[in-house]
Amino acid sequence: MLWNACCLEHDIAYWLGGSRTDRLRADEALHECLNKYDLPVSAFLVKKTVRVTGSAYLPFPFRWGYGWPFPRGYRSPDPDARIRAAFLLEEAGYAVPDWLLIPSSPAETGE
Repeated sequence: MLWNACCLEHDIAYWLGGSRTDRLRADEALHECLNKYDLPVSAFLVKKTVRVTGSAYLPFPFRWGYGWPFPRGYRSPDPDARIRAAFLLEEAGYAVPDWLLIPSSPAETGE
């Protein structure tokens, strides 16, 4: 399906984790991407579902920041972790999203 790329980028964001603002941006980007494929009902349902079930504080394997040991919360990865994540994605044959190498602003990184 053409819209799988939307989910892949969202999954990468959830794997890496970050601030609450980063999560909101990732969820909104998923919503916008699905809308580009003229899937407004799916976009709405998916956004609502990930907002409810994707909390960093729920012990689900699909939680925000699932690439880190639980519980990590809403801490942004340091620059070295971002570079390592980009390397791992590239090594696995995935495109590295631009946002991956742009850290959150200091005001957004708090718990």
